[in-house]
Formats: sequence, C-alpha cells, structure tokens
Amino acid sequence: MHDQGAVFRRTGTEWTRIPQSLIVDEAPRYIKKSFEQLLAIEFLVATVLAIQSLGQLEDVVRGFVETVLTNTRNKIIFGGLSEAVAKRFEREFSVGANK
Repeated sequence: MHDQGAVFRRTGTEWTRIPQSLIVDEAPRYIKKSFEQLLAIEFLVATVLAIQSLGQLEDVVRGFVETVLTNTRNKIIFGGLSEAVAKRFEREFSVGANK
C-alpha cells in the first residue's frame, strides 16, 4: 500500500506529526505483516478496518486478530455473529470479575 509507505516516511515524532486517517474497506485484501506497524501509536494514524469476520484477519496474518483487538479503542460489531465470536466479544467488552 502506497499510503502505508508514505506514513512510514513522514518526519517527526509521535508528538510532532500531523495525525492522519486511513479507512480500509475489505481490509483483509490489503493487510500484510508490515500493516501491524502502521497501527502503532507513534505514527498517529486513525485506522478504520472493515471486515466481515475475525477469521478473515487470522487467515491473512497469524496473530493479527490479537493485534487489532488489543490496539483498538473503538469496536463496532453488527449482528449475525457465530456463538463463539459473540462469546469472544462478550469477554472483550466485560470489565472486572466478569472477564
């Protein structure tokens, strides 16, 4: 992705870079191993990844599901989930003793 290369080449630090936004529809088509680096806070890139299922992320890059779930502050989930995925998000969104 050319945009990804442009983000990596920007000068400055996480305190001086101008924040950017990146919206990726059908994200699994574009995700490669180096995409994980793009999610690092130091690059100041607000990223929206549109996917159909968590399994799509796991198929592209091993462990990427954990990277996304750990590094995202906002998650929007629509209905139609399998029971296993629904339970995973239940744990993800739980706080305190319910986890």
